[in-house]
Amino acid sequence: MRAAVVSGTGSPDVALHAVREQPSMTGAALAGRVSTPEPYVHNTDGAARVAVVDYGAKRSIMQRLAGAGASVTVYPHDVDADTLADFDGVLLSNGPGDPEPLTGEVAVVAELLGRVPVLGICLGHQLLALATGLETFKLPFGHHGANHPVLERATKRVLVTSQNHGFAVAPTADRAATHESLYDGTIEGLSYPELSARSVQFHPEAGPGPHDAWSILADWVEEVRLAAA
Repeated sequence: MRAAVVSGTGSPDVALHAVREQPSMTGAALAGRVSTPEPYVHNTDGAARVAVVDYGAKRSIMQRLAGAGASVTVYPHDVDADTLADFDGVLLSNGPGDPEPLTGEVAVVAELLGRVPVLGICLGHQLLALATGLETFKLPFGHHGANHPVLERATKRVLVTSQNHGFAVAPTADRAATHESLYDGTIEGLSYPELSARSVQFHPEAGPGPHDAWSILADWVEEVRLAAA
């Protein structure tokens, strides 16, 4: 939501004009503004070789992957599918903005599916959704904070999660949908076993918390390691 903070004698009219001049988040392709410009190696020691596609990745994701036993190389948002397919697994990171204008990134995800295990987080979750034919939309206020309840459909377990996003995957009864928000029914998780791909809308590295989804990254790294063995 566009807004301004005005102090003391600030003019509401000037502030309102400034707010109206700001572009809408809808249609804003922002990943390229925050992605690394060049590939880099985060760490080399690990039993599973993981590529992270940086759409605005949090450092804690790379740290958690390394801690779980993966060697991690980070690539820009516009990396090609063939480069990523050389790794044991690919993580699609979080990032800002609207996923729909990221048509090139969605095409790469679609091309990658079935070739290498994929895990999407936040924006990465939304890109996987678009690549598999689901829809995304702008939330009225977004999901922000560390207290968001998410239902795991298969077990009926409720996870308290950390979230920070303004767009979401539209509610669906598709069998691929594994998690849903208990606030508004938006899709918080996807799984495509036949493609070795899955995703979550929330932040499982839980920096700083809560830790209900703490095991997701470590479990995925172990699955990637076993698949590559």
